[in-house]
Amino acid sequence: MDKFHRIAKQIVTSAKDLKFLVEMEASLAAAGDVTVASSGLIGYVKASFKKIKSAFGQPQNYDPDTKEKTRVKWAFKINNDPNMVFTIYDYKDKKTPIEELKEFHVGTKGRKTKDLIKKIFDQKKIKFTEV
Repeated sequence: MDKFHRIAKQIVTSAKDLKFLVEMEASLAAAGDVTVASSGLIGYVKASFKKIKSAFGQPQNYDPDTKEKTRVKWAFKINNDPNMVFTIYDYKDKKTPIEELKEFHVGTKGRKTKDLIKKIFDQKKIKFTEV
């Protein structure tokens, strides 16, 4: 048992609290299309394309001329867990240039990650609104 977990075990009184404490140390990694295939909408972020790009890096998908419903998408695995993924994407807004968008959809695979996703957006100072 490493030092972090020993200290956490001494401080935390329940398994739920321990899980929350460990998840606060979340790491993000790019997720592939297969990983995010069944993600669903959980909310929206009010932020410009530039702000999201600054906070999360280059999008994994970017095609302004696509015929698909989504032109731009970021997709992440949390703590490298394929069941803990979330996506940030535009949806069916072909009229507004991507660089001028001010709102994006947020999807996840499983509602368990919702609280952690909220914390990630809070840390990055991006407003998240749940549906």
